[in-house]
Amino acid sequence: VEAAPSLAMQPLGIHRSPQRVLTGVVAEKRKQQVGSGRTSSTSRVIESLKRSSSTSSGRFPLVYNQSWEDPAVDLAAVAPTAGQLLLTIASGGCNVLNFAMTGATVLAFDRNPAQVALTDLKVAAARQLPVDSFRRLLSTGRDIDRDLDHLDLSPATFAIVQSERWFQGRGLYAAGVFGSACTLLRGWVRMCDATDVVEAVFNADDLASQAGAWQESRRRIRGRLGRAFLTTPLPASFFGVPFRVWRQVPGGCVALADWVDKCLTTLPAKENWFWQRALLDDYRTASPPYLRADPGQLGPIHTVVAELEDVLASSPPAVFDAAVLLDAMYWVAPRRREAVWLGLHRCLRPKGKVTMRRFTSSCRAPAALFDEIPLEAVDRSGCYAGTSLLIRR
Repeated sequence: VEAAPSLAMQPLGIHRSPQRVLTGVVAEKRKQQVGSGRTSSTSRVIESLKRSSSTSSGRFPLVYNQSWEDPAVDLAAVAPTAGQLLLTIASGGCNVLNFAMTGATVLAFDRNPAQVALTDLKVAAARQLPVDSFRRLLSTGRDIDRDLDHLDLSPATFAIVQSERWFQGRGLYAAGVFGSACTLLRGWVRMCDATDVVEAVFNADDLASQAGAWQESRRRIRGRLGRAFLTTPLPASFFGVPFRVWRQVPGGCVALADWVDKCLTTLPAKENWFWQRALLDDYRTASPPYLRADPGQLGPIHTVVAELEDVLASSPPAVFDAAVLLDAMYWVAPRRREAVWLGLHRCLRPKGKVTMRRFTSSCRAPAALFDEIPLEAVDRSGCYAGTSLLIRR
């Protein structure tokens, strides 16, 4: 995998068929194995992802304009390195870049073509723009200097970017379901006359001052109407979580609010780029790691529009060294979970590591297939009850 060709001079994205992407990734991995006597044949590697392609066709709205999962949790747990192949969900594209900064090869999938297009755009910007232009474009979310005109994008990605105009008007960070939710949240903060105390949370010099400022912020923001709103599933839908998934969470949005409280009272807010962007509409004192790192460190990145089940079904055995699957198992219907666990086990190398975000204690991995270790680290977004590390038996 380490020898996989750089995508710097190749069109990126969803115009390539899923089976071609996976075949290319695996072919490069098999090339490395030739010297060790392992077979280099790829004739039976990938059959097709026709079902994935058909279910992913059509227009899907952007949901996530940034990734809300904390990459530090995943990087510490799975520790990807150059030469390894990591499977992950594209989502907002931020963590695809964060993981690739380790030099590992990343295969990012998503059933939503808009999420894959945004990921492709971020990858292209990292590879093709001057560093300052790349950082300015994705720090502000606005194409102030028409940098997008200089990107070599695939026809499909270009068409989506042109149609959606994410970087025009109010910019990327107001786009998508999550961008709209954050815009409404900031409006609610202003209506509750809480802007000054929210600012104080991120200006605090110590955790005690920060916790006090957040407690006052919470008191003003919630109020009677806010508390009533938390008893409904609507806040979860604003964050792109469908009702059928949220019904699995004991306590619903009240539990989510408690997790956010823990995050903003126990972790330094000055280092929390996620909530700075959500509540202040700016990376005030911190920014995602990929905007601070050298883009020249990026390993190969491949993207594909597909469902998790189809990626696993089309991948050869023991091909992935690690996987970061966010909260994917909660989105899988209970009757299909066993097949997904089996597919994941088949595609991982022995002792391969997987991180999974948790809303509840349900969706446990089968003990016969994986050892599961709850991680103590608190996710920077505070949007989950916890994270588990799975190790393939």
